[in-house]
Amino acid sequence: MKTTLAGLGLIAALVFAPIAAADKLNDRDSTARTEMNALGDKALAGDEAALWTLKATANECRATRPCPAYSLDTSRAAAAAANLGWLYWTKGAFGAEQKAEGMRFYAQAARLGAPSGLFQVADCLRDQCLPADQQAAAFSELYPGTEPKPWNGDKYTRLKAASALFGRAARNGLTAAAVEQAGLENELVGLARGFQADWDDGTLAIYGHLNEIITVATRGLETNPDDTQRQALETALANARTQAQQFGAEAEAARQRKQAPQTPAVTSSSTAPEPVSKGANYAADKARARSCITESRDLKDWRRDLDDWARDMKKWDAELKETRRDLELYYRNDTALRNSYNADVDAFNAEGREYDAEQSRYNDAADAYNGRCKGSFNSYAIKEECTGSAEDTRFCRSFR
Repeated sequence: MKTTLAGLGLIAALVFAPIAAADKLNDRDSTARTEMNALGDKALAGDEAALWTLKATANECRATRPCPAYSLDTSRAAAAAANLGWLYWTKGAFGAEQKAEGMRFYAQAARLGAPSGLFQVADCLRDQCLPADQQAAAFSELYPGTEPKPWNGDKYTRLKAASALFGRAARNGLTAAAVEQAGLENELVGLARGFQADWDDGTLAIYGHLNEIITVATRGLETNPDDTQRQALETALANARTQAQQFGAEAEAARQRKQAPQTPAVTSSSTAPEPVSKGANYAADKARARSCITESRDLKDWRRDLDDWARDMKKWDAELKETRRDLELYYRNDTALRNSYNADVDAFNAEGREYDAEQSRYNDAADAYNGRCKGSFNSYAIKEECTGSAEDTRFCRSFR
């Protein structure tokens, strides 16, 4: 098995491609990016008005002034923040002493769903582009609350967090993010055993990473990869499928062993009692529970955004129906109004397709969550992780 796993290392030489224009963004994000990129270019050339506009637009959707989910306003704010990140961090336009401010803007863009913001934060986490204290300051909006922060964790935890961000960027249509996540998940395959409690946990972790490669590589190939990206994704997909087939039976056997009842240890009355054993699967289930709590929160937020979006679409549909009635009853000969109505219908249908695609991505993520987070868990791990604000998550409520 070690020889087979080593073969996956061949992917790493191919996958680290730069961000290219080979993306498949939705119309809303594409429009916003085009508009804000033009302002970014002007600001880089010294146009102070363009810089001011970028900052004003980015601040329109801060936490204190939330914008409607999946709206053009949100996409514009995200693209503006991403351009500010590009100016401050990537271009260093305001000097080295303000460069870290750019990563804060990238994190702000990531929170709003900008693929480039997600990509840059993931890249920073992976490569530790800033000291831990500066990452804490820059990424505070993206990682609120008291949960363990990836920049304070071990390498495996940090790379998993980076992979998750690359994955979100890939879901939003950024081809380069799919390529990067495939490579990072391949690296996690090689690290998994060293950071798991036992052999079975390592097997399950490896199997999970292989399936994540399959998912993201397939998604990346559905965008618009260039030849280099396509080769990397196809290589990653083929190798991961081969490995997953080999690991399938072993992973299922490991899962069955992990779910088997634990036999309590027998202690002698003639000696001092040993500490209570929490079970061989305690450490792995504790880490898995922590990850599932985070996923359940993300899914809850995602579901809420989808529901808000659906309500907006329903309201828009009602307005279109009212306009159509007016056209039929009072404005049959008003060509301008009819043309405007037809354009609105086309826009409504296009957004409906975007909604359906986002709903499909949500369903895939929910299925993946259920596969990882349903079933038996070590009871000690659940009691220790499902405390405080975590108690009200979908994951923890399932154990009540």
